[in-house]
Amino acid sequence: MNKNGCEPIMQFSDTELKILRCLQKGIPICPAPFAEIAVDANCTEQDVLSLLERLKQEKVIRRFGAGLNHRKAG
Repeated sequence: MNKNGCEPIMQFSDTELKILRCLQKGIPICPAPFAEIAVDANCTEQDVLSLLERLKQEKVIRRFGAGLNHRKAG
């Protein structure tokens, strides 16, 4: 805990920040979305998957999945 009694903020590398920015834009609808994110972030697909796994293990995210807008989907 820090001096304010809060958990410390995670530190991210430049590559991890690029990955997170790409993920915030949305997941591409394609056969290999994590590979496409890796290209956009100038890293490997394994880098993308490793970051997501680390965030899950550290309980920063609980799950990672698609959200379907049922009204648009019909």
